[in-house]
Amino acid sequence: MYKRDNLPQAKPKAKKNEKNRQRNVIMNFRVTQEEKENIENRISLSGLTKQDYFIQSLMNQCVICHGNIRMFNVVEKRLLEIEEYLREIQTSGVDENILVSLRMILELYVGIRGT
Repeated sequence: MYKRDNLPQAKPKAKKNEKNRQRNVIMNFRVTQEEKENIENRISLSGLTKQDYFIQSLMNQCVICHGNIRMFNVVEKRLLEIEEYLREIQTSGVDENILVSLRMILELYVGIRGT
């Protein structure tokens, strides 16, 4: 078979620089085939991209937690970290991550108490 020698060569695509990306962390999880289909149906009905759907769903929806010893240990550990942090900062500003953790812990506590 005849092949021309003067065809332009395709340039390899340049990889995106991960350091310059705003969202450069990848999160994965496993689901069953049925769960996957249900999730994809919800995503298609929402009109959002998968990324936007998951972010909105995870950040803005109520999550039902069932308390177990592991959860209580994590909550206790995080409360101790927050207490130590609050003692260290008497006059300066508070870290945003600490406030988010404190809010989540308080929501869990309210849910556990049932009030």
